Amino acid sequence: MDPFVCVNVLSLFYENGRGHDLPKTLDWVYEVLLHRAYVGGSRYYMSPDCFLFFMSRLVQRINDQAVLNRIRPLFVERLQERVGAAGDAMDLAFRILAASTVGIQCPRDLEKLLAAQCDDGGWEMCWFYQYGSTGVKAGNRGLATALAVKAIETAIARPPSPAPSAASSSKLDI
Repeated sequence: MDPFVCVNVLSLFYENGRGHDLPKTLDWVYEVLLHRAYVGGSRYYMSPDCFLFFMSRLVQRINDQAVLNRIRPLFVERLQERVGAAGDAMDLAFRILAASTVGIQCPRDLEKLLAAQCDDGGWEMCWFYQYGSTGVKAGNRGLATALAVKAIETAIARPPSPAPSAASSSKLDI
């Protein structure tokens, strides 16, 4: 069982009003969060920030106040531990996006993400997934760029502009 996958399954169930059907899975995911068992990644996902991003989606979908009261404080604590940690552009974007869902700011991570932008406006390809049986990694530059742009927009709370500004010198205006 992969905790990253379990978090996504829980998100799906909570989004559809069926989260109560998976109490043991929720307990296990809570234990993974509690003991930081996600930090080394999993068989399929390598990034602890990816796990926290998936957790942020779950936290947003939990509609049971008792469950939310149990999970949210630990989730916030684990996010605060990751602020400023090393990571590639996708890790930074995952972290910024997850943190934004609970009101945590990550200015150092945002600076690192902005500095990692390539001259062509995108971000380097980052590994997102690995096949468990072979260890072959899968990544996508478009996904890294899309996550980075969304994270930056979220962090600066500015809606995306409809077109690049000719007067702007920022690399972000792609």
